[in-house]
Amino acid sequence: MQYPKISVVIQCFNREKYIGDTIESVISQGYPNLECIVIDDNSSDGSWEVIERYKDRLAHCEKWPGKRLHPIHAYNRALAKTTGEIMYTLNDK
Repeated sequence: MQYPKISVVIQCFNREKYIGDTIESVISQGYPNLECIVIDDNSSDGSWEVIERYKDRLAHCEKWPGKRLHPIHAYNRALAKTTGEIMYTLNDK
């Protein structure tokens, strides 16, 4: 059976307390054709350090420097990295 590739995008800004659980929830699903992409929107807490612990299990992750007024910019940056047939955005709260 062929499974469609699902791309899950997570945008993070200062969510050190939640981001590990959010990533773990996605990557532990067991779906055989899943990619998880995380963009840290220049967090000033320890979010990036948590994200880095999952680096080898993520399709892509990056800390995006600079200041933006809305999280949609980080979501769009992450969506541009996806290769899935199905795309899903996940809030890390």
